[in-house]
Amino acid sequence: MADSDLIKLLQKLVEYEETPTDESKVSGVIEKILSLTNLKAIVSGEGEVGLSVSTGEIRPYLRELGIPPDQEKKYVNLATKRILGTLGELIFNEKQPENEFEKKVFEKFNVPDMRTKAKLKREYSIPVVDGINLYRATLNIDEPLEYYLLKIEHMRSKKPNTVNFIITKNDLKKFREILNEVLKDGDVS
Repeated sequence: MADSDLIKLLQKLVEYEETPTDESKVSGVIEKILSLTNLKAIVSGEGEVGLSVSTGEIRPYLRELGIPPDQEKKYVNLATKRILGTLGELIFNEKQPENEFEKKVFEKFNVPDMRTKAKLKREYSIPVVDGINLYRATLNIDEPLEYYLLKIEHMRSKKPNTVNFIITKNDLKKFREILNEVLKDGDVS
C-alpha cells in the first residue's frame, strides 16, 4: 500500500469516528438533498464527481429532523458523501442500480448522460457541457432591447467555469431549428 493510500485510509477512519450515528437522520438528510430541484452534479474525466449542497438551503429541514446546529454540517457532509459514493459507483463502474436509493440517484442525475460526459472528458481537451441555463433579459438603450443570456457551465482542470453568451431572439430561433433537425433525424433520444 502506497503512503498516499494509507493516509487516505487513515483520514477516512478519523472522519468515520467523527460522523453522526443516527441513521434515520442521515437518511432524512439524503432524501431532502435528493429532493432539491436545482441540485447539480459535475463529473470529471479523472474519475471524480462533485456535488454542491448548501446547508442553508436545507437548514429548516435539518431542524425538523432535530439536528442541532453544531451537527448540521456533519450530517450534510455524510449525506453528500453517501450520495457521491453511490453516484461514482454508478458512473465510473457502470453499475446498474440495485436498490431504491441507487435508483433515485440514477434517475436524479441522469447517470447514462454523466457516463458519456466522463468518457468524453477523459478523451477530449475541449470543454464538455455540464449545465445550460437560458435567461430572458432587457436592456434600455434608447429603447428597451430584449435579448437572452445563455449560460453554459463546464468543468476544466477540476474548476467549474461558466461561459455566457448574449443571444437575440432570431439566434434562438436558428438554434431551435438546428436542434429540431438533429432530434428529427433520431440522433438524440
